[in-house]
Amino acid sequence: MGFCAMLCIVVGLVFLTVAAWIALEASVGSMYAAVVIGGTYMGIGLILLGIMSSDASPRHPEPRSDPARAQAPDDIGPQVIAAFVSGLKAGQKARS
Repeated sequence: MGFCAMLCIVVGLVFLTVAAWIALEASVGSMYAAVVIGGTYMGIGLILLGIMSSDASPRHPEPRSDPARAQAPDDIGPQVIAAFVSGLKAGQKARS
């Protein structure tokens, strides 16, 4: 049901855009019509992006992890190197 509603909104928006294009092109020319319609869509998009990025929900503090259980960054290096070498070997094996 939501998909059908969005589809109808998009189709209506396309028709309104074409109508605005025809009206603006007849009165002021195609270049100005393109600037006005493009600027309108850009402005609406920026406003919606700003609304989406502003998080209105209250932020909850992150739970603190136990430092004794945290893995030190130095311990992960050998694991990454081993995984990289394993990937290289698999790639070479796949080629031959």
